[in-house]
Amino acid sequence: MMMNLASIKELNTRIPKPVDPLQFRGSFQLKMDTDEPYAEDHWQWVKIGDEVIFRVVAPCTRCIFPNINVNTAIRDPDGEPLNTLKK
Repeated sequence: MMMNLASIKELNTRIPKPVDPLQFRGSFQLKMDTDEPYAEDHWQWVKIGDEVIFRVVAPCTRCIFPNINVNTAIRDPDGEPLNTLKK
């Protein structure tokens, strides 16, 4: 899974307790030249360097893991950040 750090930054403006990008357990955290949140939702492929191309095969389905704090292993009692992301 790839995620744009601008998306996490924007999400944190809409939820009561900010989340760490690690809560999403993404394989790649992308810091873009532009801060366009959720741009990754529309990508067909991503090229890294001259030889590596990742093709998007399916959108990320939302599991419960983002609601579990990576440092404390405590699940958010309000269902965040997934409840906000569903909106």
